Amino acid sequence: MAGQVKLGDFGFAVQLTKKNNKLRDLMGTPGYMAPELVAEKPYDTSVDIWSFGILLLELAEGKLPFEVDEPRDVLERIRAGPPRLQEPKKWSAPFKDFVTKCLVVEPTKRFTASQLLIHEFLTGA
Repeated sequence: MAGQVKLGDFGFAVQLTKKNNKLRDLMGTPGYMAPELVAEKPYDTSVDIWSFGILLLELAEGKLPFEVDEPRDVLERIRAGPPRLQEPKKWSAPFKDFVTKCLVVEPTKRFTASQLLIHEFLTGA
C-alpha cells in the first residue's frame, strides 16, 4: 500500500564474513549469472547487483536479455559482454545509467547496493 517493492530469492543463500568474503560455487539461473560466476572466479555480493540489472532489463523489455534455447549459449553471451536495452530511446537517462551501473563486467567497478540507493534514478522517483 505504501508503494514499496521487495524482492527475494533464497534458492541459494550463504553468509559472507570478513574471514570468508568470497565464494567459488557455480550456482544460479544462467540468464542472471554475473561474468565472474560464469568464469568460475571467486565472487561476492556484487553478483547480486548484476542479477538485479538483468532483472531490470527483463522488466523493461518483457524478456531476459540472453534468451536462447541452450543454457550453454547464455553463458557464452555473458562472456561476450553485458546486455543492453534493445530500444534505449524509450527509457530515461537516469534509468539507462542505473542499469549500466549494475551491469559492469568488472565486479570491483560495479555499483554497490549503497551506491545504487543514492543514484538519481531512485532519488528522483
